[in-house]
Amino acid sequence: MHPVLQETIDYIGERIPVAGGAVLSFRNGETVERSFFGLKDREAGTPVTEDTLFQIASMSKSFCTVLISMLEDEGLLHWDDPVKKIWPEYHAYNEYVTEHMTLRDLACHRSGICSHNKQRFSMFDDECRDLYSASKRALDLAPCFDFRDKFAYQNEMYTILGYLAERVTGKTYEELLREKIGVPLGIELQFRNYRDEKETRYAVGYDTVGNELKRVDPKTCAPVTNCPGGIVTNMKGVEKWIKFLANQCTAPDGNKLLSKEGYLNLIRPNIFWCDTAWPDRSRQYALGLAPSVYRGERLCYHGGVLFGYRSAMGFFRDLNSGYAVMINSASQPYSLLKDILLDIALDRVEPDYHKEADRRIKLFLTKPDYEAKCLPKAEVSAEDLSKYDFNGLYENPAYGDMTFEYVGENRLKLSYYRDADEFLLYRGNGVFQKASDPVTDVRFKEDKKAVIFSKGQFYSPNLFTRKG
Repeated sequence: MHPVLQETIDYIGERIPVAGGAVLSFRNGETVERSFFGLKDREAGTPVTEDTLFQIASMSKSFCTVLISMLEDEGLLHWDDPVKKIWPEYHAYNEYVTEHMTLRDLACHRSGICSHNKQRFSMFDDECRDLYSASKRALDLAPCFDFRDKFAYQNEMYTILGYLAERVTGKTYEELLREKIGVPLGIELQFRNYRDEKETRYAVGYDTVGNELKRVDPKTCAPVTNCPGGIVTNMKGVEKWIKFLANQCTAPDGNKLLSKEGYLNLIRPNIFWCDTAWPDRSRQYALGLAPSVYRGERLCYHGGVLFGYRSAMGFFRDLNSGYAVMINSASQPYSLLKDILLDIALDRVEPDYHKEADRRIKLFLTKPDYEAKCLPKAEVSAEDLSKYDFNGLYENPAYGDMTFEYVGENRLKLSYYRDADEFLLYRGNGVFQKASDPVTDVRFKEDKKAVIFSKGQFYSPNLFTRKG
């Protein structure tokens, strides 16, 4: 392992624990760093190796967009086709969007729909395998922005992309990935929703609680279809994938699996993501990849976050160089390894990265003041109790059933499928908010027949109606 990389892992490890990980850096198509550290299972004491299987989470999105691009090369669909052309049953949150939503809109996060991750707590693995059913549930999600107005990251639209691939081919999404990507590139592809209980190579996920690592029960992770975030593979597979992308979608045998236009589509920006804290970087979003700039070089990258796991990969589009990193713990300061791997790829490694490590560690250990972002606290009055009905079972076509119960002391208990009971505090005018997560709120209507529920990256007004 590069001495600066090892020293940085040790430096952060003295302050923030990590279970284990795998790192890769390559320059001009040749691997210059490929190392493994720590344990895939701390309780069993088994180390991370090149065969260790990691959850790559949202790094899976680039597999989905490459697959769609391959189908476009075959003339089976096009990125700028309306979704309704391929799936007549499709509808969105208004008539105009229903007619004009394209595959490109779904893939570059400009649908107007933000993350609805809480909805996933009502889903189970068998439902995630059925892309038709999962896609139908996504049709009734409420928007947080106007159509094509702003970038709003989410997973559900990628499920629809996967289902469209199934419609035009008659094959399952998993069959298509293995046939068109896994076999030609020699990548072992497994899937979160098809977990083999006899497989012993899985990296166990760990949550970081203070200075301790807590083993994550896979059943507590919100399910997701394999299109936006369900691929499981090892560093051997990720290395082949990122080198394939960096070499303009060229397979190891020299065959181009994607046309030039198909490749350029993957990396061509469609919408601005946001500005970042670094003056030499900017972020946009293309198709399953985020075009950016690092040290003056054009970079395309994507990360992945899952409870107990972190991953990232990227490539310099003009240099056939890039990186990948996967760890099996929710230890955010280790994102610094990405920068070091990028610097190794550019042959511009700094003497040490302590200052930046200290900054990220401080941010990680600083508890956000969510309460300051909430509405002022209020008391539930007798008038409020008569004006609103804070108890009942409500339903939403996308979310299913949600139960609310006022338990006294200005607190509302929210129960939703496999999710543990949540308690929200009263803010007045029929509104309850979760202090630790101000984007979670419940707004009761005075007609006692409906509530507005929101949990997302941005406020998203989902209407629930009283059941029965």
